[in-house]
Amino acid sequence: MLFKFGPLRPKGSLTNVLVLVVVTALVVPFTVAGFQTVTPLSPIPGHDTPGVDDSPGRVVAVTAVPGGHDPGPWKIARDAEITISLAGDVLLDTNALPHLSLEGWRQTWTTIAPVFGATDYALVNLECPVADCGQPIPDKKFLFRASPDSLEGLVAAGVNLVTIANNHILDYGREALLATVQNLDHYGIRFCGAGADRAAAWQPLEITGNGLRGAILAFSQVVPAGWAAGDNTAGIASAYEIEDMLETVAAAAAGYDFVLVSLHWGQERAASPSPAQQELATRLLAAGAMAVVGHHPHVLQGIQATDGRLVAYSLGNLVFTAPDGSVIDGAVLQLGIGAEGINWARVVPLAVAPGFAQPLQDSAAVDALARITCLSAAWDTAINPEGYVLFRQ
Repeated sequence: MLFKFGPLRPKGSLTNVLVLVVVTALVVPFTVAGFQTVTPLSPIPGHDTPGVDDSPGRVVAVTAVPGGHDPGPWKIARDAEITISLAGDVLLDTNALPHLSLEGWRQTWTTIAPVFGATDYALVNLECPVADCGQPIPDKKFLFRASPDSLEGLVAAGVNLVTIANNHILDYGREALLATVQNLDHYGIRFCGAGADRAAAWQPLEITGNGLRGAILAFSQVVPAGWAAGDNTAGIASAYEIEDMLETVAAAAAGYDFVLVSLHWGQERAASPSPAQQELATRLLAAGAMAVVGHHPHVLQGIQATDGRLVAYSLGNLVFTAPDGSVIDGAVLQLGIGAEGINWARVVPLAVAPGFAQPLQDSAAVDALARITCLSAAWDTAINPEGYVLFRQ
């Protein structure tokens, strides 16, 4: 089995060197019994990581990690990159999660803030309107709405980007959606995936840093009747408009250094994506997306990392309710992205209780990463004990 770490979309350079490594010591799924304990929150690549040659364009390998494991080549060092943390569903409704307001908005995010603070950007799926106005949509089983001051918690955690293309952002109608947009602006949180009309909902969200420009596009494949944004109607960007979506991704790829696509899709509680999802992900990558990141199932699904491109089918929950109040799993996906592609990708596994997320440590983290590798076995994708993703050639 061949794995590599390489640029995601080479842009015509004939000097790119792709180093292939035969990973003979890696078994999919992982046998976790022999792993020693590790901590997944070690330094981000290029940030004082011992033993790494960070000269531009060099394939490098960490020769020792906590526990003595050789993870193989896990990054291509670059002088310039944008780093981003991506996570799943966030619900801020105190009717569903009463303890949120009791503990305070900032307190809720204390344990996850260091993870988001390690990257330039942090993006989550905000799955409720944040407004004091609007009327509940009739005949909808689950209705969510949060108060505007709940956004203080996102700010405190370092979340500076949200997607709002989902099946709850219009729970209290278009008035509440438009108020949500204003409240996000007030708190300095940028957004994509919904807006006052189709043009606004489909508008790429630009991120910049170190001379790079990236675009984030958000769509939903869970679209209640009448929720899709129209030319003169507020709503969400619908992923059912597939050809338009692919054209939008291709146009963004032509104008930016990279494109990330966020998708609200799939079946709730399903352990794996459907064949239709996998086909759509393939088409999005072919259109120019560097990474496709999903949510809505409320559980983790596998990661497909092929030839440098990446699909995380579902990152599960971040702050959300659970039917029986149980602790479930979620993850933060961290990416380092350069002008020629993804330099590195790392998974930070989480234990998610209702309204609370805790990064896993030591053996619990290793077990969770092994489980994600099992979920990713269909695509021969593996994750080492430090959380770094191995891209299959």
